Amino acid sequence: LFNLDSYTSDPDHSNSQLSFSHNAPSWMGVYINSSHEMYCNPSTNQNGNTNITVTVTDPDDATDTDLFLLTITPDNNDPQLSSGYISPESGTTETDFEYRVNYYDQDGDSPSQIKVYIDGNGYNMNYLSGSTANGIYYYQTNLSVGNYTYYFTCDDGNGGNDRLPVGSGTFSGPSVSNINFPAPQNLTAFDDFDGYVPLGWDQP
Repeated sequence: LFNLDSYTSDPDHSNSQLSFSHNAPSWMGVYINSSHEMYCNPSTNQNGNTNITVTVTDPDDATDTDLFLLTITPDNNDPQLSSGYISPESGTTETDFEYRVNYYDQDGDSPSQIKVYIDGNGYNMNYLSGSTANGIYYYQTNLSVGNYTYYFTCDDGNGGNDRLPVGSGTFSGPSVSNINFPAPQNLTAFDDFDGYVPLGWDQP
């Protein structure tokens, strides 16, 4: 918002007798009301520096101009997380469990941070495929015995963030158990003693 009367002085006429015009591009959405207030409402995702020339005209058709330099910063959209999962969903303490999630940011922002929280503990995820602003991230680890829950979070570095699942919920998994060693098979019991005595033993 610019009050153009603050930039104008005419010794022969009052400000109420003056009129204003501008040469701003249409995407800037510039509007000057009857109180000589200039508003700007840029189109979505426009950004950068723009010069606007404002012309003031008095009743005698005398004119003057002033240049306004505006810096347009686009609104930031939140990134989106989707398709998060754990693979496999169960295993042992020797299993490599891999967490994956899809990250997408319509502004093209790569994540400044993307994490998986396993039982409340956060771990940084790594880029896997696609693009950094529209791709898959993963984290691989071994786990101790137990039943786990997990969720994902991300931040785009510009104030946008997301959580999967939304709110305070969590996903279940994995279920981790101890390694089960197979029982020994085909063992032979020796019933007869052949009289052999190991060295260092005294034979009765």
